[in-house]
Amino acid sequence: MTFKKIQQLLCDRENVLGPRCFAGDSAKAAALAAHFMPQYSLNAEESPLTNSEDIVREAIANPDEFILKPQLEGGGNIFYGDEMRRLLQLTDVHDPEYLHVQKECILMRKIHSPAETTALFREKTIVPLEKFALSELGIFGVVLSDGAEFMLNEPAGYVVRTKPASIQDGGVIAGNACLNSLLVV
Repeated sequence: MTFKKIQQLLCDRENVLGPRCFAGDSAKAAALAAHFMPQYSLNAEESPLTNSEDIVREAIANPDEFILKPQLEGGGNIFYGDEMRRLLQLTDVHDPEYLHVQKECILMRKIHSPAETTALFREKTIVPLEKFALSELGIFGVVLSDGAEFMLNEPAGYVVRTKPASIQDGGVIAGNACLNSLLVV
């Protein structure tokens, strides 16, 4: 199971986040879920409680409001816009591309963050971005469980990635973003 799958599962407040992470405390689950963008499995066998057909129709009609994320890390793998629409419209159950999308991808509502002014240091050059940079905060955690009981559930740090606002898929490894730090004010 990859981290993208865990992100998608944690968006399920009623079946996962509340009962599994907060011992049934729906108020705590709702408070945390308010900070998540909705994410949907396209695999009907795995996620029968979500009505993925309605979400897929909405994504096809509004491709600028969604992204399609495969179970890969490092950036450079996200589908969006017309390519995402094409993949969501595949219907041949024997097509390997269709099977990949249905079994391995997660559909997520796109985050619309405000652009900020910054300067990036890239390839030995300072690149100023006037009102044209987006940052993403990733929180790391460590969980150890036997399936019924949590032995460990602790925060383990964070990473901030900053990228030009024109870049859809801002992975550091893909060369589209750089590491940054937080400034708490």
